[in-house]
Amino acid sequence: MAQPRFPSISLLLLLAALLACGDLSMAEAGYRNNVKDYDALVEKAHPPMKATVEAKRQAYQEAHDKLPAGESERAKALTALNTAADKEIAELEAKVETANQEHAAANATAIKEYQAKFVGTWEGDGMHLRIDEKGGVDYTRKSGAVNKTLTGASVKEFRRDAFDVSLVGIKTTFKIDEEPKEVDGVWSVTVDGAKLTKVAGPTGELPFGTFTCRVLVNEQCVDRTDHFPEDAPEIRMSYRSKDVPSADSKYQVQWIAEGGADKVMATANTELKVSSSAPLENVTLWSNIKKPTAGWRAGKYRVEVSRAGKTLATARYTVGPPATP
Repeated sequence: MAQPRFPSISLLLLLAALLACGDLSMAEAGYRNNVKDYDALVEKAHPPMKATVEAKRQAYQEAHDKLPAGESERAKALTALNTAADKEIAELEAKVETANQEHAAANATAIKEYQAKFVGTWEGDGMHLRIDEKGGVDYTRKSGAVNKTLTGASVKEFRRDAFDVSLVGIKTTFKIDEEPKEVDGVWSVTVDGAKLTKVAGPTGELPFGTFTCRVLVNEQCVDRTDHFPEDAPEIRMSYRSKDVPSADSKYQVQWIAEGGADKVMATANTELKVSSSAPLENVTLWSNIKKPTAGWRAGKYRVEVSRAGKTLATARYTVGPPATP
């Protein structure tokens, strides 16, 4: 009678080793996939969640590096490590998604607040830019003999460094070189290389400050500039301040040519009446000076506003050919 044959002990050990090797290969493949999942979450996450995911990935990798060297023990330990990582990755995915939604909402609010700073009418360096509260845009820019105009356009996207507007499906991008800032009640911004000053807010109110310009509208300087050509027929200025005197006061505007000994070219005087029954909220003045018969001398000038002999404000400007780029 034939006796049953059983695998030898050496063959069983070989099979066990092969199985352990296969388990380890699968576990290592699972580890590599998990590292890729951590990497993807790091790319997807925003601060501070990004740092959290990076720390979890590092801890996972360090735990992998400390696993025992023996194939069987390593396979068992790595399988357990991968199982824990799978659970952690699933939890992190949910947290990253929630955090990203919160980040997107916060960013949208921040951009909306940032865009609100641009609402109003801006003038300077040959550019006129008006943005209303609903995102409507009107724009003109003069550069030599070339005039560019956008009327009835609308903002499509606002970013920190630029904004896109659209008109009949055509997109125009405006680069924000310097963000809006307020100094002494005067707002300024630099867009597409043009330094602009806010000449009116969303309700058309005048800005505070002292300015020189080419055009006055309703005692308001528009197309503001601090440089005029030698053939400019007239130079204008406006002044607006919250510094309201408590009694009737005399104001003086002086146009002064600088260089060596200053020369007063023109003086304008006006008296401000103060009434207790109708108190003033601010003081607004304007003045102008026409081109001398002999023409403007190229150089530096200033216009000063004073009250009772005390200088309140100064606006400086130059006359001459345009600066060479």
